[in-house]
Amino acid sequence: MDNSFFQDILNRPENELFTELRTEYMSIQHTKEKELPKVIGIGEGLVKVDLASINEKVFPLWAINKAVIATARRRLGDEVNGMKDVAGMQAEENSSLMSPLKEEDIKHYRIISAGYVPLFGIISNICNALKQKGHIIVAIEGRAASGKTTATCFLDDIFYLNVIRTDDFILPEEMKTARRMEEAGGNFYYERFCEEVVPFIKGTKKFTYNVFDYKTQSYTKTVTVCPRPVTIVEGAYSCHPNIGNIYDLKIFMTIFKKEQNKRILMRNGEEGLKKFVKEWIPLENKYFENFSIREKCDIVLLSGAGE
Repeated sequence: MDNSFFQDILNRPENELFTELRTEYMSIQHTKEKELPKVIGIGEGLVKVDLASINEKVFPLWAINKAVIATARRRLGDEVNGMKDVAGMQAEENSSLMSPLKEEDIKHYRIISAGYVPLFGIISNICNALKQKGHIIVAIEGRAASGKTTATCFLDDIFYLNVIRTDDFILPEEMKTARRMEEAGGNFYYERFCEEVVPFIKGTKKFTYNVFDYKTQSYTKTVTVCPRPVTIVEGAYSCHPNIGNIYDLKIFMTIFKKEQNKRILMRNGEEGLKKFVKEWIPLENKYFENFSIREKCDIVLLSGAGE
């Protein structure tokens, strides 16, 4: 698709685009079914969202508008490759969101990245939770290289998130005693998370926490968290039972082993893959299994092609 299409979007104010979207939406007959919006793929990592398939009680129009704008930014920026990671996911509890119509039969639509589609259920759940509470906490838990960070970035396009990463709370090597590493989830410094994050995460005041750098084995900086409607705790161990029940929504992201190894190899190289396979993945699997993490999450997303 020609980049001028996306540039035209970015040249217009967000409120103008939304007014146009709402006017068009109100002019057509749209579904009353309590289902997520239907889409049809048009290639290049893009989909058309059928406006007639949107029920605003299930999925808000403003979220579509934000996805339209963010898609244009990504398309014209340097993040296009990042679209692919989430686009291959499927929400296990959702039926297919692909429209039964042919592309030429969809008369009223908006074009967005395919990466948003598997997150429609999450977006809907977050919006519903925000109607009841002014501030919610979401966990994005799951396996290595399953797309947790990418999904968080796509959600940030919609909600302007706070993001707290569990990678910043990895246990220092000096604390990895044999007894500690026998614990399921012992690789996560949950004591520090409970001290620096848990007491403040639902509050209305800003707070700071320390960032631990695994490579240098040192605390390299602090992060300041300011109150926003949605805070995501992203990464493995985010649902560790020792931090308590702090979440309004829990998401588990999983991936086929073959695809997982492929992504880790591309991201971390051969030595990195060896370390993941020998150390990190077995520790994560032990934690997932011992605490039934996947089973306790509200939504499960599956990423990657079959083995």
